[in-house]
Amino acid sequence: MITNQLVIIRPVKRGDQTILAELLSDRQTIKDSGIQLPDPDNKAAFQWALDTLVKKGNGLWLITERSSKCPAGIMSLVPTDKGLELGYLLGPAFRGRGLMTSAVKLLLEHLGQRTEAVLVTASTSLNNLASQRVLQRAGFQCLPVRNNEQEHCWQWLTQKIEKK
Repeated sequence: MITNQLVIIRPVKRGDQTILAELLSDRQTIKDSGIQLPDPDNKAAFQWALDTLVKKGNGLWLITERSSKCPAGIMSLVPTDKGLELGYLLGPAFRGRGLMTSAVKLLLEHLGQRTEAVLVTASTSLNNLASQRVLQRAGFQCLPVRNNEQEHCWQWLTQKIEKK
């Protein structure tokens, strides 16, 4: 568990399926995040997806608002051929308070203490200004890249984490 004034972050563990289900129950949040999940109404498929996320576990972090002790969101770090790709989502009730920026900074600081230098990338859609602000405030640099698999252009944001 890692904390600062606003958030507590920790790796997802067995038994977190209920928390994940709650965080991932808002269809608009899932759509905005780009996470590929079965429809929550298909309970068996949705539960299987949650169980799979928890089993894989490594790289999936739970974000809890420190003051209320309520689960607020999740972050993921997925290995790529260039380093790690950061993904995140925050529940609608927790947006606009700096929680995600705080959580991303905390995770990057943790990475800097635990690993060799690594390149961390993240992507946002062009119209997701809030997510772009999170990454800018966390120290990422914007590099526009066209993603041919999508109908629109994505911005790739990168951060080199040096071991401290």
